[in-house]
Amino acid sequence: MLSRSDPSILLVTCYTLVAGFCGAFLGELLALPLYPLVGPAILISLLALTQIRLAIWTPIRDAAFVLIGITIGAGFDGQATGAMLRWPLAFLMLALSLVISLAVCRP
Repeated sequence: MLSRSDPSILLVTCYTLVAGFCGAFLGELLALPLYPLVGPAILISLLALTQIRLAIWTPIRDAAFVLIGITIGAGFDGQATGAMLRWPLAFLMLALSLVISLAVCRP
């Protein structure tokens, strides 16, 4: 985990974000489905294979998670509730996989 005491964390964060934006741009040029997600995921994965140091400073990552959560929560409506009632097993497995992922990935 990177800390603020690491003087290069902001630089690493900046070029990681630039690489992600470049991945989104390339994804759009290649007409990838969900290019804002798939493009950066592919490019960052390829860069990680080259052992280039990539990271996002923890406060920026946490702020992004909050914004994503707010966005998802804002889209929750009666249709989402109906879907949960129609497919309870699927949503139960989704919740279970989230809990397992959090438990396994704890530092």
